Amino acid sequence: MSTDTSDSDTEHRDSDAATTVVGADAAPVSLSHHVSEWAKNITPPDLWRNGRPPLKRSWTWARHGQHMPNDDTARMGTQIGAWITLPLRAVCLYLDWLLERPSRAVFAAVLITSVVLAVWG
Repeated sequence: MSTDTSDSDTEHRDSDAATTVVGADAAPVSLSHHVSEWAKNITPPDLWRNGRPPLKRSWTWARHGQHMPNDDTARMGTQIGAWITLPLRAVCLYLDWLLERPSRAVFAAVLITSVVLAVWG
């Protein structure tokens, strides 16, 4: 028996070592790399040029949006989140509307002061 290693055996072992796993170069190498890749895709809206969508559109997205499968159980979490966040968003949007014009803000301040003085004054 010969103990010589042939060139074909050496080439076969070298090609196995050089074989890469499909998708390995696209897979995140660590949690921090994964988080940084995820964070690149999150950009805040351009509020200078584009306004926020109406609340009805947000509710429609929660009920029928393509971010969830067409399963009522799966959509329930999105709808519960919408029920919690839509009233808060409505208050913030009304506050934004109120502060949009100085005359509205002055009127609101006078109205609030009058109510406070009428109740506790």
